[in-house]
Amino acid sequence: VRLEISRLEVEPEAVQALLPGWPLIARALLHGKVDWRGQQGEVALEGEIGGARLKIGGLVDTARFGVEGLELQASKVDLSRLVRGGPSSDLALSLKGRARGVSLETLEGSLELSVPPSRFEGRPVGPLSLKAEASKGVMKVDELLVFLPGLKLSAQGSASRKKLSLTGRASAFDLSAVSAARDGQGFASFTVFGAPERPGVSFGGAFGSLGYQGYRAEAITLSGRIPDLTRPLEAQAVLQAEEVRSGERRLRDVRARLSTRNRELDLDFSTKGLADVWVRLAGLLDEDAK
Repeated sequence: VRLEISRLEVEPEAVQALLPGWPLIARALLHGKVDWRGQQGEVALEGEIGGARLKIGGLVDTARFGVEGLELQASKVDLSRLVRGGPSSDLALSLKGRARGVSLETLEGSLELSVPPSRFEGRPVGPLSLKAEASKGVMKVDELLVFLPGLKLSAQGSASRKKLSLTGRASAFDLSAVSAARDGQGFASFTVFGAPERPGVSFGGAFGSLGYQGYRAEAITLSGRIPDLTRPLEAQAVLQAEEVRSGERRLRDVRARLSTRNRELDLDFSTKGLADVWVRLAGLLDEDAK
């Protein structure tokens, strides 16, 4: 069966009646072809929705619950015209992939996503790239790169129903471009590990300088570990700064350390400057360690 579609209008109300919760609010105008043979069909469609230009193609296999050669290209994507209450944007993207299976255990496939430099709520974002694959119950992120003004994010790792193993890094060139900080340069890294229902995280980082409102810190280092995020107060963390300034006031060699062992909590804080200060707090957490 071969269908040549010269014009297809899809109203969002009609889709929402069939699929409650359908998020898109814009009408779609499409044209293209569908070539269906047995349990396989080739789809090639172009059109627009909410001012965004779309092009999609691929081979659908209903016998194997899969799609091969999936390609999606979109440009001039304004989320405020597509989703109720969505942010304004001018995005473009290219997606390629394949997938087969009906569950995580049976899923086999791969995905490549790229977003060129675009704009989101009036601010530049991108480029962004993602390469991922799934096989034998394991989802693997080979590469995730996100560029924001003054910031680069990267991550990679794998996830299954039994285990998480993810690492990432954020390199900041100017934190004022993406946060409330006045300025800041440095990096932070993290690792997520453990079972998905009780994941843990370890982190570390160093910043040459960081300014926020009337405060400024120099030579900052931090590190920490939370073995179980469902029990966030069972953690170890260390924060140090060579100097912290607020106006004419200066604190030197600022150190803070938090440690919990079972229900025991220890917090140490020390600094030099206006006066040498050392404070230690110790106590017991509730039995549920929350």
